Amino acid sequence: MTERPLKILYLTPEYPGETISGGLGTYTATMSRGLAGIGHEAHVLVCTPGLARRDTTVEGVSLHFRPVPGLRWSRHLPSFWSTRCRLATATAFLNEYRGLGRTFDVIQASEYMAPALSLARLAPALVVRLSAPASLILECDGLPLGRDNIWADKLERRAAQQADIIVSPSHLLESRLRGSGWLDERPVVVVHSPVAADAWRGLPPPDRTGPTVLAVGRLDHAKGVDVLIVAMAKLRADVPGLQLVLAGRAAGRTKGQTYADFLAERAANLGVAYTFVGQRGPVELRNLYGGARVVAMASRFDSWGNVAMEALAAGRPVVCTTGTGASELVGRLDPAAVVPVDDPARLAESLRRYLVSPALAADVGQRGRDLVTAELSPAGVAQRMEAVYEEAIAKRTSLGPRRTSGKSRRLGHFPSRV
Repeated sequence: MTERPLKILYLTPEYPGETISGGLGTYTATMSRGLAGIGHEAHVLVCTPGLARRDTTVEGVSLHFRPVPGLRWSRHLPSFWSTRCRLATATAFLNEYRGLGRTFDVIQASEYMAPALSLARLAPALVVRLSAPASLILECDGLPLGRDNIWADKLERRAAQQADIIVSPSHLLESRLRGSGWLDERPVVVVHSPVAADAWRGLPPPDRTGPTVLAVGRLDHAKGVDVLIVAMAKLRADVPGLQLVLAGRAAGRTKGQTYADFLAERAANLGVAYTFVGQRGPVELRNLYGGARVVAMASRFDSWGNVAMEALAAGRPVVCTTGTGASELVGRLDPAAVVPVDDPARLAESLRRYLVSPALAADVGQRGRDLVTAELSPAGVAQRMEAVYEEAIAKRTSLGPRRTSGKSRRLGHFPSRV
């Protein structure tokens, strides 16, 4: 614990139970509660179109929900939807931050949707935690960037460049963005995401389940579910009772059809039976983890992988690809559980080990739960972030008020490389 409690404000366009929420929302909720739990004053400002304006407190965290109104001048950018969304989001966060009428020691935001784009000169200290910028999301989904998303990506990159400190949930994400030129030479601090492990305790061990493979996440190209279906086809003949359960939101299109229909067609052609249960809340997800022998993440790229950490907290072994940030921890438990991207044969063999050996699944599951509890507790990760916040505050203090030239303040003046 630092010598004094810090006043921390999180900026996020998503929050569990209030908006469509993924890893960013889960991280924000868990991290802010972890900080409040060790004595800091944590606030979360959530700005999303259509959100009802209200303020509440949950588990010691002050939550401020605000809508994102349309910008009057956005009519001048009729075809630039992604760019307009980020500009509207950044403006809403700027206005609502001013409206809070509070003084904070540090502000934390993601580069996603550029919420802190207009706040750098007002923020006492700014920490940006990388998620997945627009260019990387489209690349992983196998989609072209296009002019609109080029500008959207530049806005997100500019928001990150203004941070006093940049944080990444994994070395993989840092490496990917630095290799593409999205990140410059500035150092990046890697702090893994926290896991509220208590929410996943008390489930039966995996050796008491049938040979069920669970995959949780959006049904889209980046998540690699098509590769998982091919792997399941390779296991079908010699794993009696094999089952595949898919949980998540259907998203995206490919080859002229929805991705969900594409998967259904592929599964039918390969004779793979699966159950698609759609997006589920924490209680239902808990039951799904409890019924699984092993959890699979066949992602082509995933900057971290909260699903993998939840699965470990639930006592389930995880098989993932080298394209997931979570592989940095999964590989410590079982190196054979990390397989190459787009390799259904290796994926099938790694899954087979757990499906045919309930004892191995139980052993790795227990060690995974111990690892998550020891290294990713909200309080423990909060203490690591304390040091990041104190360093950001010290940097801002030593530099004085942030000055920006008139040229760089003009809309559209961003680094040329995306």
